[in-house]
Amino acid sequence: MNILLVATVSYAGMGPYASTIINTIGADNVYCLLVDNEKDYYKKNISLEIQKRSSLLKIKTSNINKLRYLVRPSAALIKEFNRICTEKQIDLVHFLTNDVTLCNSVLKRSHKYKVVFTVHDVVAHEEKKAIHKRLKSKVLFFLQNKVLEKNSNLITNSNLQFNTLQQKYPSKEIFFHEFPSLINQTIIEGNIIPTELVGVKNYILFFGRIEKYKGVDILYNAYVSNPSLKEKYPLVIAGAGDMYFDIDNSENVYLLNRYILDEEIAYLYKNAFCVVYPYISATQSGVFSVSCYFQTPTICSDILYFKQYVECGIAKSFIISDIKELGKAVLLFGEEDIKEMKSKQSICYSKKWNNVSLNQTLLDIYKSILQ
Repeated sequence: MNILLVATVSYAGMGPYASTIINTIGADNVYCLLVDNEKDYYKKNISLEIQKRSSLLKIKTSNINKLRYLVRPSAALIKEFNRICTEKQIDLVHFLTNDVTLCNSVLKRSHKYKVVFTVHDVVAHEEKKAIHKRLKSKVLFFLQNKVLEKNSNLITNSNLQFNTLQQKYPSKEIFFHEFPSLINQTIIEGNIIPTELVGVKNYILFFGRIEKYKGVDILYNAYVSNPSLKEKYPLVIAGAGDMYFDIDNSENVYLLNRYILDEEIAYLYKNAFCVVYPYISATQSGVFSVSCYFQTPTICSDILYFKQYVECGIAKSFIISDIKELGKAVLLFGEEDIKEMKSKQSICYSKKWNNVSLNQTLLDIYKSILQ
């Protein structure tokens, strides 16, 4: 069987997600079509051996083009997709990064290959963004629903979403594989100190794209309302995204509201006292793979999806949206608690984020679809 992996997005965690899968499935019969960003994310993070079987496109992303490509993929992308499918006699195409526009275009016409689509979010998260960004989000979910209605083969990395998809689409083939580790070689070898944090250590960390559903405001309010926290630790909020709440940097708060380089991530986690994931909703996430890899003590909200991580001892939880409970959870971290958690994080990372297991699971899914 000849497989084509497609990734047209690299921002908001999609780059690490796709590159881990692509590097894991390194078989000679696997080809890739990647749309790279201005920072050459895929070129930097896909192995050289796989790049020989890959097509990396750069597509101009002006505001007008972004709008156009929501409706129809670029002609260059369609042309390259068709070329690869024909020349390599592709049997199965796997859309990895919510590539809804291209996938819809493919599903509208007849083809000899099977299509499988990874569903990242069945339902939209809570958001507080500019109007044009909310509109874009609505269009993307509209297009995704069209894919879900048309396509027979769907993959999810969430047990919660797996059950939802089975109930909603009983006649379709729904598959599950574990969310891949977001740790790549660039992160492992990274040694860049963020300029905003020179000399700053032993802080409370939030890392990730700033979105309302991630509850970043809850962490901030917990911090500024607790004098003991402010006296003992700085707070670092690191990630791009629209700031939907006001921050006073004089409160010993360091805001890195920008794209965080992979080379900076090791410093962020290694020098943190703890990392906090104060989400108000989530059906899947790769952030625990990062805190587990670096063995950074972790606190998370008690939403249903995070329960699995708390139960296996790699995080402790607080009541969702409860700023007093969050503050207490940080202050009650004892030395023995941290030592025990670090040990469990190390064990969990080697078992749960195992690339050998991921590779076999995906190959089994592909074989099942092609039978």
